[in-house]
Amino acid sequence: MAGAGRGGGRDNSTPFARAQEWIAAHPVRVADLSWDHLHGEAQPYCLSLYFTFETDDEDDS
Repeated sequence: MAGAGRGGGRDNSTPFARAQEWIAAHPVRVADLSWDHLHGEAQPYCLSLYFTFETDDEDDS
């Protein structure tokens, strides 16, 4: 049930969904990620992604 609960009518999962869409659309390898809660912000969740771009000329061995 999107928007229910503590979100005050907003869906706090939207930034995470946007990040997932971006990662799926680009040739990246996620090295690490973390999240934090930013008090007093309209969108209080901060997702930090650390990644490298993959290229066709990289050796997979």
